[in-house]
This record gives sequence, C-alpha cells and structure tokens, in this order.
Amino acid sequence: MLKNYKAIRKNFSLFLGCFALVLTLFGCKPAPVEGEAIKLDIVNGCGQIDAAIQFKEVVPSGKLTVTSISNASNFNYDKTILVSHTEDQVEINIVKTLLKINEVSVIVDTVSATKFTVYLGNDYKKIIERIRND
Repeated sequence: MLKNYKAIRKNFSLFLGCFALVLTLFGCKPAPVEGEAIKLDIVNGCGQIDAAIQFKEVVPSGKLTVTSISNASNFNYDKTILVSHTEDQVEINIVKTLLKINEVSVIVDTVSATKFTVYLGNDYKKIIERIRND
C-alpha cells in the first residue's frame, strides 16, 4: 500500500509540473490572489525634489504597493506616464483608475519584478490633487 501511495504522489507531482509548463507555454497566467496588492515603482522624471515621495504618500494602500522610488536618467518628462509591464487590461485599468493617469505605455517585460512603473512628469502635482479629491 505504501509503495502505491509513493508512486501516485510522484506521478501527481510530475503531472502538476507538466501542467504548469503547458500553461506557461500557452501564455496562461494564474489569476491574481484576491486582496493581493499590485506592485509598482515610482520614477522621478521631472526633477522636482521629493516628487516621488509626495506621490508615494497618495498611492492607495492595500490595492497598490510601491516597491521602489528612483530618479529617471533625465528630467525631461512633461507628462506623467504609466508604463505597464503586463498586457493584463484588467490590471492596467485598475492602476490607471486608482492613480488618475491617462497615458499608458505597455512594454512587455517578463524580467521586471513589478507590473507597473510610474514616470512622474511636471504634471505630477495635478495628479496628486486628483487622487486626493477622489
């Protein structure tokens, strides 16, 4: 009886591994866990001191989690841009709505640890006000 249990367990583990591989090959992704926050990075693209910190303070907690804050390689961003590293339209719309950002660029990047990056432009204070007024 014990030998059969081990064989069944081994075969089941092999089946699950193959199933996961097939899902990956066909581009299927697991559904997000209910209540799991969407990760995003904030990049200061306007050059204003503490712009990213000010923006982080208004990011709706619980639904979004800021994983890093940094400076862009240049400070020439006039408009704030949301860069999506996923093609998931549901998540894109959620983040776009929560952050009140209209411009979205989709860059499929499977290496990125986060799903979204916000590049703050000179209009970041207007966006902060829109988030606060919501």
